[in-house]
Order: sequence, then C-alpha cells, then structure tokens
Amino acid sequence: MSNGGVTRREFLARSGRATADLAGLSLVVWLTPGSVRAAPGVHLTVWWWGEQETPGLQQWVRETVHRYKAVHPGVEIATVLQATESLYPSFASAGQARQGPDIQYMWGGVSTMQFVWRGYVHPISDLLSKDDLEPVFPDSLRETAFQGKIYGLPWYALPFLLVYSKPAFARAGLDPDHPPRTWDAFLSAADRLRAAGFVPWGYGVKGLSGIGNFSSLFILQELDDSIDILKAATGEVPFIDPLYSGWLHRVEEMIRKGVFNRDVSSLEYYQAQNLFLAGEAAMAVAGQTKVSYFSKMLGEENVGVMLPPRFGSGRLAGRMPNTAQQLLVTSWSDYKEEAADLLCYFHTPERLDRMHALSGAIPPDGRFDRSRLVRSQDRTIAAWMESESMTNYQNYWPPQMDRENLFPAVQSLFAGALSADRAAGQVDEFLNRWRDSNVDMVEELTTWASETR
Repeated sequence: MSNGGVTRREFLARSGRATADLAGLSLVVWLTPGSVRAAPGVHLTVWWWGEQETPGLQQWVRETVHRYKAVHPGVEIATVLQATESLYPSFASAGQARQGPDIQYMWGGVSTMQFVWRGYVHPISDLLSKDDLEPVFPDSLRETAFQGKIYGLPWYALPFLLVYSKPAFARAGLDPDHPPRTWDAFLSAADRLRAAGFVPWGYGVKGLSGIGNFSSLFILQELDDSIDILKAATGEVPFIDPLYSGWLHRVEEMIRKGVFNRDVSSLEYYQAQNLFLAGEAAMAVAGQTKVSYFSKMLGEENVGVMLPPRFGSGRLAGRMPNTAQQLLVTSWSDYKEEAADLLCYFHTPERLDRMHALSGAIPPDGRFDRSRLVRSQDRTIAAWMESESMTNYQNYWPPQMDRENLFPAVQSLFAGALSADRAAGQVDEFLNRWRDSNVDMVEELTTWASETR
C-alpha cells in the first residue's frame, strides 16, 4: 500500500530500519528508535486520554508532536483528547466502521483486550523489535499479551493509593510520618481526625467515575493473585462468596462510622478531591500522577502517601493496585509502521524525562532515569511499584461489569439504598445475566486467564 506515493518498503528504508532473517525469524531492527525520518504525505490521527488524571500530559503531547514534526517534515499529526465517558464508545464505533484513529489510548488489561478480540488492534510486537520492547517493564507488557503477541505499548504507570495531609494528622495527634497500616488502626485514626474537625476521607460517587479507583484498594484483599477475580466474572465462583464480596462489608463499616463526607453521593470523584486540596478532608484516594499535583499545590512537606489499610488474609492484602495505560496501533490504519515510529519517539529517554517533568507520570520503562524523581512521594511510590504493588483488579474484570454493575452497586451502598449483602447479591445476579448473553466474551476471558496464569 502506498503512503502518499511512497511504499511501505520505501518508507522503512528511509526510516533507517533493516529487516533481517535470523534463525528463521523475521526481525525488524530499529537503528535509532524514535529518531527515524518518516516520509512526507503521512497523516496520523491520535485519540488519547489522560489529562484528566495526569495534569500536564496535554502540554507534553502538544510539545512532543511539535518536536516530532519538526524533524519529520510533511508528516501531519492530529491529536484528539477524548472525554472520559466517550473513550470506550468512540473507539468501539471506530472499530465497527474500521476507520478513525491510527493510535488509540486505552486502559490496560481487559479494557484493551476486549478490542483486541474484536480485531481492532494490531500487535505492537509485530511492529517493534525486541530491543524496542525490552526496556518496558514486563508486567506492563503482559497486560496486553495474548497468544504470543503483545498488543499495547505501555505509556505511563498508574498506581492508586491513599494520600493524606500531614498537618491534619499532626493536629489529630497522629504520627504524620507513619500512617496506619491495619484496619483497626485506620478506623481509630479516622475517629481522631473527625474529632479534630476534619472529614477523614473526602470522596464522591456521583457520576460513577473514581469508583474503580476506590474499589481497587479493597476488592483483592482476600485473594492471592489479581487474576483470580476472573473466577467471579466467569462464574467459577459466585461473587457473593466472602472472598470476593467481603470487602463491601468493610465499606459499609466505614460509611457507618462516618469516615466519609456527608455529601459523598452528591459529589463527583474529582470534585471530592478538592476537599483534600481545600484542607477540609485529611485523606483521599488518588492515582500517582494526582499525588504529584497535590504535592505541587500543597507543598511536598505537607503531603503523605499510604498503602491501603490491611484487613484481608490473602497475599494481596494491603498492596498498592497498579496498571499501565496503553497506546495501541489500530488494525485499519494505513500507517501502522509510521504510528509505531511515533510511539518509539514517545519512549526516547528525553521524552520520558520530559513527560515526568511536566505531568509527574512515571513511565514503566527502563529508559526513564528514576534518579530524576525529585519528590519524596514519587520516590516512595516508585519503590512500592517494585515491592508492594499488585495488578489492578480492573485489568481482569470486564469493563461492562464495572460501570453497569459493580459501580452502581457501590454507589447504592453509599446512598444507603443497598446493604453490603444486597449489593453483593445484585452484582452476582447481574453477572449471571451478563454471562448468559456474552458467551464468547466469557470464553475469551477464560482462554486469556489460562495463558496468563
């Protein structure tokens, strides 16, 4: 196929790549990743998301595209920042029509794989060499591995944790350098914070956004492996089993004890985080990139980070959920190699350093120099990513069963419309109906799980 009068073979030659056959394998060898010169007449469209959770990323995207185009004259790149609610449906519609972006942002794990199984995504491992992919953290690459191929190129890591106000802890008589680690200590700390005049935990469930971030702190605490959550999705174990739904009782306990703000059902997730910024709330759930933002706004010395309070008996109890946000090359793109070249440029050391400087995001890539982590919170989180993290449950939980099932149940629990037991039963019933009408999806999840374990 021609790209503005230039064949793929010509493009690759101009780009400085060579193809070599070694031991029967065809390997694409990048001579200088991300620095190749693309041919004129290339039009790339990038649909992305992330500014919402990673403030500063938009400036990085704008700057990176400008710099790339400066050394690749004739290459046109259109970037479109997607709204949160339209990320899934827009890409689903594009996939059905087989037209739209050349590069698509998507959350990791099954959020990406559902589109892989529909044939919307071209394997990135067919476009990039082993040398290109080797520096990327293996756990992040495994999020989109299927049948010997890797489909997504991880962009930035997104661990979730609790952020807390050190001044609020000190005023409540708590040790600002040693936040609570056990469940009883956490509830006791919440009591003292409330007595000192603070909302212990500022949170909001209106609009559903952020419920996954919140749930990820608790849902896996009785399990030994994140992928085991798939057993409840595929019907191997009912969701009402306490191993899978017992955490809802912990949420119910927190609500009963007044851990959250009274208007938790009236505020959206990001609105509620403003309670923390305003000094009204002592804690909030946040992604790592938002922690950097809080640190900038409130002062590094005033912001602490803490792991989820531990209550479960599984190996994942008290661990930090983590995932990698992915960039995908679409199967219908006329410019797959060119799209891969742009993604390689994203992963050059200079661009990775700049992304962290502008947004605070930590790339899951060995080409990023971690000595550039300046803030103490980022250094702590980076260390936890190696020793205290686990794969986020959402990497294995069907996305439809979040927004259409689990999230509304948690929302109703906060509103007092459902007890923990009734919320678990509602989720279980919905899962049963979903499995009956999504037999192919269940089989794909089961196959994927068998490969991943």
